[in-house]
Amino acid sequence: VKLSSEVPSGVNVLVDRPMISTVIRNLIFNAIKFSHRGGQVLVSAMHQGQFARVCVRDEGIGMDSSFMSRVFSIDKTARQTGTEGEKGTGMGLILCRELVEKHGGQIWLESESGKGTEVCFTLPAG
Repeated sequence: VKLSSEVPSGVNVLVDRPMISTVIRNLIFNAIKFSHRGGQVLVSAMHQGQFARVCVRDEGIGMDSSFMSRVFSIDKTARQTGTEGEKGTGMGLILCRELVEKHGGQIWLESESGKGTEVCFTLPAG
């Protein structure tokens, strides 16, 4: 899986670095886990008013709307096996949401089964 970034210089945020590093790391690991061999994961960032928007997009297996509605809740059925049989706890996105919201941001995702997933979040710009 190829990992790329599109983060222009000058995109700064006011955050607890270890917390947001955990968020970004989890989102990248998820994107890789659900990508096919030879796929691509893109990390991007941009300013949006008083916030910065960060997105992690993959070209992987995606998810249907029913599954998407459960990914931010503690639900044992909200687990999906990775493309190489990897398993998860189902807690990663819940933790990401908590850490992003503690910074005054929001997190959301867009996905379509078979067409990949994009997870975006906002943080206060610095």
